[in-house]
Amino acid sequence: MVVIGRYVPGLEFFGILLSDEPALSLGERYYQRLLAHDPDEALDLVEEHLKTYPAEPFYDEVLLPALVLTRRDHERGTLSSAINNRC
Repeated sequence: MVVIGRYVPGLEFFGILLSDEPALSLGERYYQRLLAHDPDEALDLVEEHLKTYPAEPFYDEVLLPALVLTRRDHERGTLSSAINNRC
């Protein structure tokens, strides 16, 4: 089913549902945790990542994508007013 999800248009969701790879990148998961007002879990993601990888690529691989998502959502007007007031 995972192979079908990878190669058959319209059935990509099988690949996502049944794959052992995370559906979201680390930057997306970090951003999602911040949107959910869960800074503790966001920090846990950061700390876990830094146990395995050096700090320098972290900025490009996690923080920058999260900032890009924040900017995109701000421009679309999809952030809640409480979050928009902090931006």
